[in-house]
Amino acid sequence: MALFRIGIYQISSFSNIDFIEAQVLHIQEERGHVNVRAEENTYTCNLVFNSIFDNEKNRKQKRYPVLQQHSLGWTIKTQEPIIK
Repeated sequence: MALFRIGIYQISSFSNIDFIEAQVLHIQEERGHVNVRAEENTYTCNLVFNSIFDNEKNRKQKRYPVLQQHSLGWTIKTQEPIIK
């Protein structure tokens, strides 16, 4: 996490980069620009780096199998705490 914070600090020193925390509602690619609609504003830019996970895209594609995993955990009770 410290490396991430260092990277954010270094990137934020550039005057042409803004960090905005908002829930993204929709991303629309237009000819020559991108519109990002958030809860309170719509932002327009030339390029968007989007890392938002969209599981719907995974389900709709047929090229690769979609692997969904679930794990079953066990609860073990001991007389004395073992893990601090």
